[in-house]
Amino acid sequence: MAELKRQEKEHQSQEDRRGLNKAEKRRHAALIQEIARREQEEREEARRAAEGKLSRSLENYEHIVERRGQELKEKAKREEKQILKARKAAEKREKQQQQLLEARVKEAEKRAQQAALVAEVRSKEKAQRAVQSRQEKEKLQKLNRQRVEGEEKQKRTELLQSIERKLEKSEQIFKEKRAVLESARSVAQASFHVRDKVREETNMRTFR
Repeated sequence: MAELKRQEKEHQSQEDRRGLNKAEKRRHAALIQEIARREQEEREEARRAAEGKLSRSLENYEHIVERRGQELKEKAKREEKQILKARKAAEKREKQQQQLLEARVKEAEKRAQQAALVAEVRSKEKAQRAVQSRQEKEKLQKLNRQRVEGEEKQKRTELLQSIERKLEKSEQIFKEKRAVLESARSVAQASFHVRDKVREETNMRTFR
């Protein structure tokens, strides 16, 4: 086709230079028609090739779309299975977690009850110890009070006895003093009588 065009251009150039006759013009016209026919055939061939290619492309596209749709369906099924599997696994984990949580709650309640029981027992023991301590303290205070009262009573008794002894001793001393005084008085009176008697005898002797 390119060769024909080249020839057509050369012929046209020669015709312009030399002024060809009618036969040459007819040959030139026939050449132009042949070029146009071949161009038309080439266009038709290109169109048919393009249509065939388009048809094959459309067919391939339909196959691709169909295959892609099948792949998407299979993928959707796989994803659905995975989702279902994941949901079941999640439900299983949730159930296990719930059971574990319930077990922990029960264990915590049990420990709380045990702690409350222990606290109650300790509180009772503490109250009992407090009562016992108070009773022992009261008993000790009572014993101390009795001891102090006994000691005070003993001291009072000893003091009274000491006072009685002192009084008895004072009375004895008083009696002894009185006896001594009476004895001294008697001695003094006797001495006075003796002096009087001696004086009388002396006077009597003097008058003689």
